[in-house]
Amino acid sequence: APRECRIAFPGKGPVVRYDPERDAFESVSGDGIVTRTFDGGESAIYVTGDVPAARAPTRFGGRKITLASGWTLRPLVSYEAGASDFKVKPCAGDAASAPLGDWRGLLGNTFSGKALYRVTFDSNVEGTALLDLGEVKWCAAARLNGTDLGARFFGPFRWPVTLRKGRNVLEITVANLLVNQVGDDAVRDRILRDFQPNGKYDRFLRPFDKQNHESGLFGPVTLTESSAP
Repeated sequence: APRECRIAFPGKGPVVRYDPERDAFESVSGDGIVTRTFDGGESAIYVTGDVPAARAPTRFGGRKITLASGWTLRPLVSYEAGASDFKVKPCAGDAASAPLGDWRGLLGNTFSGKALYRVTFDSNVEGTALLDLGEVKWCAAARLNGTDLGARFFGPFRWPVTLRKGRNVLEITVANLLVNQVGDDAVRDRILRDFQPNGKYDRFLRPFDKQNHESGLFGPVTLTESSAP
């Protein structure tokens, strides 16, 4: 759950935040005190003392675009339990119209792998916005207009992006967990015929894994335009 933190650095002076993805510094404080709300799993890098040159932070409080419809989904690769190891198999399926949410209704309960969500949308302006995918199960990589934005292994699934005026294309690759494949009773029984059971996994972790079969991009997916500092 989000938690507001107040960080008081030793001494007084400027504090800047480093963004490793953009290799950029943003000024955040002039008195050694930073207040920030962190989502679960979120982290930040701050530099104090002899700080590098930093730009003013980008603030996102403008118009919000919600991408709720028009999505397609195409399976890319599947991970299947082979005779002695997992097999990575390219998928031949075509893109199909798909709502956001659990993809098992389209790809099946035992599908473990990667699938591509794609949507086109129009923007009235050209400029910076904050892309937020909302809930993802479980990992995601994003691409906007052919530009890779990076991957996230856990949330928050957010990226600053540059919108084109007019038509934009957003692609989200989502990977789920292996539990959908090995958690299936028939697959698990076949594995156990050839390999000794892992007592700790079957006793403690497998019941927990069964709670993690939901897969896909759940959203809501939003783009919030930047506002004046």
